[in-house]
Amino acid sequence: LRSATSHMVNVLANTANQTFSESCNQGAEAATGDLILFLNNDTDPINHGWLGSLVDSLVDEDRPDRVAVGAVLVYPQGRKTRAQGQAPLTVQHRGIAFSWVEGGPRPVNLGLGDDPDDPELLETRTVAAATAACLMVRRTAFESVGGFTDRYVYGWEDVDLCMKLRHEG
Repeated sequence: LRSATSHMVNVLANTANQTFSESCNQGAEAATGDLILFLNNDTDPINHGWLGSLVDSLVDEDRPDRVAVGAVLVYPQGRKTRAQGQAPLTVQHRGIAFSWVEGGPRPVNLGLGDDPDDPELLETRTVAAATAACLMVRRTAFESVGGFTDRYVYGWEDVDLCMKLRHEG
């Protein structure tokens, strides 16, 4: 059991819209901890232990080489789909893999549409990349690769970050 502690939260308010990469790098620079959590503002945790699970997975003594961890993301119940009307809970993301599309490798979400009650989703697994909609990274690793590449307007900057982390080992 963990003891309850309080944590300081700092809110950074920009006067103008910034790219995802710029905003995440700004937040990481302002953060003071050894672990940095990137969490989209529309992400709604459905498990009370989600944050502790991410921390435990990242600082696992059996995996000192692990520098980033992501989460299984589930589409909200009742979201609208063109074909079905209201959709049941389905998996949106359980990692990113690469597929050959239109003559080149393209990142694709693993698990898209899967049943979120699938027991396999409870297993930690290694994937090529994870979305920064919910991504925890060791500060030292994040800084060693220069953070998010700021040349992206929107899209694939999280994949790029994960590829840079992989390249660094």
